Amino acid sequence: MAEPSRTRRLSRRDMVTALALGTAGAACAGVPPALQRRIDELADAAPGLARAGSGRPVRPRPPIHRPGPARADLPRPAPVPGPAPIGTPARPDPAGRPSPLPDTPAPAPGEAVPPPPPPDAGDTSSAAPPPAGAAPPPAGAAPAPASGPSRPQVGSLIGVATVIEQAAGTSTPSIAVPAPGAPTAPSTPVTTAPAPAPTVAAPTVPPPADTSTTVSGSAPATPPPASDPARPPTDVVARVVGRVTFGATPELLAEVAATGLDAWLESQLDPASIDDPVDARLAAANPFLSAANRENRERDSWPLRRDAQHVRVARAVGSRRQIFEMVVEMWTDHFSIHFDDDWFATKVGDDRDVVRTHALGRFADLLLASAHSPAMLAYLDNASSDANSTRGVNENYARELLELHTLGIVDGAPAYTEQDVRAVALVLSGWTIDDDWEFRYDPERHHEGPVQVLGGAWTTPGRGGQDGYQDGVDLLGFLARRPQTARHVATRIARRFVADSPPTELVDRLAAAYLDADTDIAAVLRALFASAELREAASPKLRRPLELLGAQLRRYGAELAPTGEAKGSRTVRWMLERMGQLPFAWPAPNGYPDVAGYWTSADGVLQRWATAAQVARGWIDGVDTSPARLWPAGPPATWADLVERIELALLDRPFAEADRATIFSWAGHQPTDAFDADAEWATRGVLALACTVPSFQFR
Repeated sequence: MAEPSRTRRLSRRDMVTALALGTAGAACAGVPPALQRRIDELADAAPGLARAGSGRPVRPRPPIHRPGPARADLPRPAPVPGPAPIGTPARPDPAGRPSPLPDTPAPAPGEAVPPPPPPDAGDTSSAAPPPAGAAPPPAGAAPAPASGPSRPQVGSLIGVATVIEQAAGTSTPSIAVPAPGAPTAPSTPVTTAPAPAPTVAAPTVPPPADTSTTVSGSAPATPPPASDPARPPTDVVARVVGRVTFGATPELLAEVAATGLDAWLESQLDPASIDDPVDARLAAANPFLSAANRENRERDSWPLRRDAQHVRVARAVGSRRQIFEMVVEMWTDHFSIHFDDDWFATKVGDDRDVVRTHALGRFADLLLASAHSPAMLAYLDNASSDANSTRGVNENYARELLELHTLGIVDGAPAYTEQDVRAVALVLSGWTIDDDWEFRYDPERHHEGPVQVLGGAWTTPGRGGQDGYQDGVDLLGFLARRPQTARHVATRIARRFVADSPPTELVDRLAAAYLDADTDIAAVLRALFASAELREAASPKLRRPLELLGAQLRRYGAELAPTGEAKGSRTVRWMLERMGQLPFAWPAPNGYPDVAGYWTSADGVLQRWATAAQVARGWIDGVDTSPARLWPAGPPATWADLVERIELALLDRPFAEADRATIFSWAGHQPTDAFDADAEWATRGVLALACTVPSFQFR
């Protein structure tokens, strides 16, 4: 049989289906054969799109440094302003057809919906890289600016419509390609990963700042113009609550309005005082959370990993201690430990005894607890470091301690030398693990000679026995209180809550608060909460996948099952895996990137759209996403009334006028048309579209 023509004209419905279902990798058992054939036809016709079921993109994996010769200093990108304003003009459809929905098409008569739930998630090793290459722009398209082709913006309904209209405008589907040099990968070095695919319909975003090491020279983020329609005005309460939580809800905003923003923020810094029934329910249903490392190592690794990931997501979605959970996620990335079978059972204890115990305490205590963590010592090989063996000390943990955990990179250069790495490794030799997988100091492995760090700023004459252990404790306290560490931590916090490239003035103030309060993290957060940079929130901050899914589930009032074996829990983990942020799955010690540039590749944007549609369509068992939840007192009278209720339920602000017009165009209704409460499929479609607008994709 002849190969299918690559110039076949495909319908708008085909484009919608492939973008929202096929390229999102949603093909699974139960997809109708006719629909699968349509997806395959489009994949043949458009080589720039990934086939259904191709899996999430293979993220470039930064290398874990091993002991050896001094490495050359790696180039770091210069800090850049925050993301550009969102929103591009939509090209009108000459045929007057409704704008597309990033979701599966309406079912044919007798066709079952929704599709069966996806298979269990967890295997992150079998993902295939997205294909490279993209077709040229369609004939008649607007000329691209000198800096590169124009691109629709992430999450914008205009962007969704523009992508598919460009593809449907000629007989050969075409996809916008990124401007030369536009990044789609982390700034950390890559050694063995395949080249990333070209960006499809990605937003105009800056090159990603170094996700964990650049701590100075940050440029002030460029705010969008005051007239930017993609960022309608909102009150300060909704803006701040949206920034510091996994998603505001009408109930939470009412609580904050009643207590006052400042009082609510202060109460969140004392999580022990907040009654949290969700956390109590999870603790009762998952005894491994309080078990010792040896006991957890005797459990089956896969159920333990599954349940630990589920608990992380369930806490983000349902906990009343929202700021605490946001900070826990930040420190989980800062002290990142991959869930390898060899030490994942001890990661459960690390999460409990290190990250969650010290998340809002002193950073010096958090750093010391991390250095005692069996999971960290095993992950970065310090458990095997023996200064008195023929192998000598292992420098992995010492290097990451200096670069990622404390001093960082200052103005593009390490704030330490290779001699400092070795000196720290000597001081911490003997910090290991016993047979029960608990911390143990072994003086027989410890180096007893003189050591100096940072040019003699810290020294020891070299001591044995327990005095040698105390040298390590003293060194960690010294590193935690260095000005470079203060800026490194301040930048991490400002990037988490304010902007990818936080303003230098804000970083300076947070670093000063850190040093003045003897590394107290809550004091730094108080300074952040009082800052104009947070309250004005001029620069949009893209939600990472866990935040995005969490925000949508929180808006529906979802309460996930207490254990990870539930069918709905498997679906949630599958969605996070497809979007690239399965908890504890980042393979390198620098943690998941916290900049927009990494998450807005072609596949990344499509996965975000597809996930929003899948949630709205009711794919998650046990989570009620029926539109009737929006009108407990009765259905809306008109389509305009429906859109206003969705604004209140999902966005806390009006849609941009262009997005509002796109919704009515896709639905095929005028604002004044009477609303039919039985039109559930169309209503769920509008809910899905609402979760792709910039005011929802960004926080």
